[in-house]
Amino acid sequence: MTSEDADVILKELDDIDCESYFYYNAAEILEGNSLDTGFTYTTPDMRVTFIVMMESSCADEFQNTLDHEKGHAA
Repeated sequence: MTSEDADVILKELDDIDCESYFYYNAAEILEGNSLDTGFTYTTPDMRVTFIVMMESSCADEFQNTLDHEKGHAA
């Protein structure tokens, strides 16, 4: 993930008034840019859900991370 990608994601979270503690956690995850990680944020009114995934080390890890993050959105 590039810093420009991270900036776009953080701007989108800011635009939907993301809760500050989650915003800063998301910024740390994006800055870490670790393989096989991600995060999910759903607005309090449940109208918008963001699922962000970092680069995956392989197809199986991609699927594992996706399944994990989808579980947070359910």
